[in-house]
Amino acid sequence: NNKIKNSKNINYKGKINQKNLNQKLSRYDIFLHPSMSENFGLVILEALKANLYLILNKNLPWEILKKKELGSLINFDKKNLILVINKINRNKKTIFSKKRRKKIDKFLIQNYNWKKIAEKYIKELDIV
Repeated sequence: NNKIKNSKNINYKGKINQKNLNQKLSRYDIFLHPSMSENFGLVILEALKANLYLILNKNLPWEILKKKELGSLINFDKKNLILVINKINRNKKTIFSKKRRKKIDKFLIQNYNWKKIAEKYIKELDIV
């Protein structure tokens, strides 16, 4: 945490409140999520909705995002982070294109509307 906060190359903003979340997130290009155990986080979907490129820990259950080329799943170490950042730099036009934006919107509507999210939580919690 201190390395990130004190880095000259990383602009750490800390916690973001929910007011105008999409507008605030859309000012950035990349969402780093090094969590090792979070199973389903809305923060990942919020970052995706804001058109951020996702760099997630490979232990998280988001293989679908890698398959859809909406993000990368990596071991969080210096070598892998450099590799994925270089990949992003080489493919900026594609990664941040209007075509990708449409692909994200379609993906979210088909897979993660509130009804589908509720169904996943109910199934996960074994409520019914």
